[in-house]
Amino acid sequence: MIVRQLRGAEYLHSEDKRRLDAWGGFIIGAALLPLAGSAALASDIDHRSWNPIFTQDRIGPDEDSLKVRKFRTIRERAKGPDLETYGTHDPRASIIGQVIRQSGIDEWPQLLQVAKGDLSLVGLRPMLQETLDDMSKSSPELFKEWYESYQEFRHGLTSPGQLYRRRYINLNKEVWKEVMKRDLKYFENASMTYDFKILGSTALKLIYDHSPVLENQDQPEPSLVLESQVPPEPSESIAS
Repeated sequence: MIVRQLRGAEYLHSEDKRRLDAWGGFIIGAALLPLAGSAALASDIDHRSWNPIFTQDRIGPDEDSLKVRKFRTIRERAKGPDLETYGTHDPRASIIGQVIRQSGIDEWPQLLQVAKGDLSLVGLRPMLQETLDDMSKSSPELFKEWYESYQEFRHGLTSPGQLYRRRYINLNKEVWKEVMKRDLKYFENASMTYDFKILGSTALKLIYDHSPVLENQDQPEPSLVLESQVPPEPSESIAS
């Protein structure tokens, strides 16, 4: 499968999508500024740090390094080289951190990256190499097809696959397969209308649905949401 042949490729590279990102990132960021300021202060107090923002290097398009910024939600003592990577519902997060993560406001600094052009509102989440390795093991053929799009298009805050995986505490092979299938469907049908639908689903899920699926056997049909992932790293972690 060649990514340039995807029906949605023209829109994904278009000025219309870039304008949506620039204006959307600015407007949403400004609207959430009071809440983001409160989250930054709470994170700063919770971590006893003068810097509430955590920066992490992830794999971007063309395998270049891409810096992703978030509000801190995990305390230093919770970290360690043998810790498992979790999703939004990370048991290592402090009580304040859990509230910040589940509200999605921990991703607010990335809205500035969207307005700048480093990220898109809707697109694949930039991943850690360890996460990509786990995904490739779940289905090598499906991953190869998905990874072509991952390398081709600007990464984003939310996607159909991201919304799906946000419900799970532990991400097994079946979950990763479904994530990739949903993301590939987005690339096939990408349009501004589709982006608005995903953004609407993300907003609704952030506001109304904070309950994780504890068992991965049953996979309901969730909507969409911002991801938050934090693997073991010297400063902070994320499972996105």
